[in-house]
Amino acid sequence: MNWSLILSFALAFVSVFTASLTTWLNNKHIYKMRKLDLTHELIKNDKLHKRELFESLLLSLGKFGVMYEDEKTFIKNEDLVEISERYLLVLPYLPKDIIDQFKIVFESVVNKEESTEFKQGRDALFNHVIPFIREETKLP
Repeated sequence: MNWSLILSFALAFVSVFTASLTTWLNNKHIYKMRKLDLTHELIKNDKLHKRELFESLLLSLGKFGVMYEDEKTFIKNEDLVEISERYLLVLPYLPKDIIDQFKIVFESVVNKEESTEFKQGRDALFNHVIPFIREETKLP
């Protein structure tokens, strides 16, 4: 056999092989990048959803804070239903170590008459709940 024929077959094989290998590596890289983008998007959407839930809870708690300042204002049942709904919506997203602090805040809103419980709830809100929400809703 002729060396030039062997060399041309070898070069043809290598060129087909390298083109296939390059295509395969590019596809693998694109797949990994797409997977990373989707993961990032899921995390971002999850954080935004949690942020909306926490913000709605804090808005409701803000209403109650104003009501506590003005003793003539009575808490309406609709407001208690609203805070209860928002509290229950947030509950599944909470880790076990912070649930007790949320519970203290919620119970202080429901039991307005006890001023010591209100103080505990306010302390739990500002010292534990709000810092947790701030950390939990940071975008990556």
